[in-house]
Amino acid sequence: CSSDLTAKFPFVARSPSSGSATKIVPLSPSTSSEKVLFKNGSDSALRKKELRANLSPTSSYTSQIASLSASLFSKSGPHLKMPSLSSPAQILMSRTSLHNSFIAQPQNRNMSSRIFGGFLMRRAFELAFATSYNFGGSRPKFIEVDDVSFLSPVDVGDLMVFHSRVVYTLKDGGTIKLDGDCPLVMVEVEAWVQDPVRVESNISNRFYFTFSLPESEGCREIVPGDMEEAKRMAQRMVADEEQEENRRKEKGV
Repeated sequence: CSSDLTAKFPFVARSPSSGSATKIVPLSPSTSSEKVLFKNGSDSALRKKELRANLSPTSSYTSQIASLSASLFSKSGPHLKMPSLSSPAQILMSRTSLHNSFIAQPQNRNMSSRIFGGFLMRRAFELAFATSYNFGGSRPKFIEVDDVSFLSPVDVGDLMVFHSRVVYTLKDGGTIKLDGDCPLVMVEVEAWVQDPVRVESNISNRFYFTFSLPESEGCREIVPGDMEEAKRMAQRMVADEEQEENRRKEKGV
């Protein structure tokens, strides 16, 4: 059995004395493929910084998301108003969700005494795998981690609640074809820190994973139940298309 794995991880360098970001030796791409990778990473980092700063996306992006969201939500009518007559080939996004919760333990601390991000990612992956398995009806094959957002730190003793859902599917791989013609399942996992004493709940992380269903000939199409879900689906679709375009650039296609 052979495996071919590719990983790209961004790391943050911090000063051990101040705990703030510190300068490092700059990365200098030399080959054409490295320059493409470097630019794609730089563009992605810039987009994330803009979103964290709550800057308004470009008007073209806003229009694209609004138009796609409206188109996706237009399929929801029968499921919301006439469920007994709705298509069995489709399913509401809310019907695909799974949840779990746990208390953050001290053995999962990093050097800053916060919960290690890799541990949270592993827990998110496990829930995403179970969600894909439960949705597809056959054992899923992990394809890739699409995006991870660390929005706020998690402390030892925090009550963590993870919510997952299938955001959308491509029954024959669509235009992405990450695993031939196998159906693709895109799963979102949100991690929340809840404080029952203060009655507070804040999101700490978002994770996006892609799985294929190699033992299935197809899978149900996901339908949003409201405009918020439609927007969530549209944003993920656009992000995945951009990611696929970057892959083609890297390969020189």
